[in-house]
Amino acid sequence: AKWYRDNLANATIHYFYKGDHNTPVNVQITFEEKHFMHLTGLFPIKDGQTAERTLHDFADGRGEFDNLMIANKGAAFQKLQVLPDLQGILEVNSFYFDDVSEIPQLNKLQMESAIKSDDHDLVTAFRSNGENSYPASLMALTDDLLQQFDKATPGNTMLGIYRERDGQIEQLAINSSYVKDDGQEMFRLLQNKSVQEEVSSPEMTMAKAP
Repeated sequence: AKWYRDNLANATIHYFYKGDHNTPVNVQITFEEKHFMHLTGLFPIKDGQTAERTLHDFADGRGEFDNLMIANKGAAFQKLQVLPDLQGILEVNSFYFDDVSEIPQLNKLQMESAIKSDDHDLVTAFRSNGENSYPASLMALTDDLLQQFDKATPGNTMLGIYRERDGQIEQLAINSSYVKDDGQEMFRLLQNKSVQEEVSSPEMTMAKAP
């Protein structure tokens, strides 16, 4: 929880993967405080308890609740087992799947995309609310799930990972096997996108006629 709060909460993580003709493609995932609770499979019950408050309670070591609901079918225990490896989501030795319809276990859960981190045997799956993609599930890369991934269309090779938070863009990781400019092109793409968004939605103040 502390790692999520410090590294992901209230941030947009930009993932660049290798598209056609080796051009970098950017996909962005929004990580809000409320999303952490859904990655644990634990749902504390207490007056005034919210998903956002749960993140801070866990991160600060507060664990006294009236009740604690646990996701059924053992999902919560599987999530808690791999939760310490969540940091793998910020490493480039992973693959981005922009369509998981060919992966039955994820399709059944109505997930839309996923990142498979091989080094940590971890899969983070995402949904979209029409505007933003957000983390919706965390699971171990079991043998069965691995076979489903192997049968699906291969994932996209990760090129670079950047964090955007409080108006600042920060480079987190670069795949040096493919990226030879230390990520400067991708960084410029993000900066230009940010400038274009600011210019396209200016705040105008109109002076009253004397």
